[in-house]
Amino acid sequence: MTQQSLPVSGTLPLLLAVAVVGSNSLSLGPIAPAVAVDLQTSVETVMIASAGFGFGTAIGALLLARWVDYFGPVVVLRISFTILLVAMLGCATSPSIPVLVVSQIVSGVAAGVALPAVYSRAGQIAPAGHEAGYWELCWLAGPSAWSQESVWRRLLQGLLVGEAFIIF
Repeated sequence: MTQQSLPVSGTLPLLLAVAVVGSNSLSLGPIAPAVAVDLQTSVETVMIASAGFGFGTAIGALLLARWVDYFGPVVVLRISFTILLVAMLGCATSPSIPVLVVSQIVSGVAAGVALPAVYSRAGQIAPAGHEAGYWELCWLAGPSAWSQESVWRRLLQGLLVGEAFIIF
């Protein structure tokens, strides 16, 4: 019995997609104190923006994920990551809490659509019978906990660079 290797051509974009979405969902909590100082507000208020990402993800997954069936996962990934790129740019340059909250909600909606598209695409390119393992590989290589970062805008801008590789 031979072990099949994962297809290289489709692996990296999916790994990056999960890394960007997962990292974005985890990034604001650890850096909330630095963001609060920068935006002259409380940590609690900054965490409302973090909750906005979760809210947006739920809305995107519940209401918009069916687009994967209509347009296919590749098209949906490109569109959702373009929207995520713009929304994360809004997060990284936000001058105020309202802009940060709206940007996080829009980021969440895009992520809520992107993850089902990644699931679908993984199923298309993984060797038969290895789809679940392929998805696990994407998650293991993707999200990671962030340490406290004093230059929080740089952290978000780094995520933007990773996202640009997915889109282009």
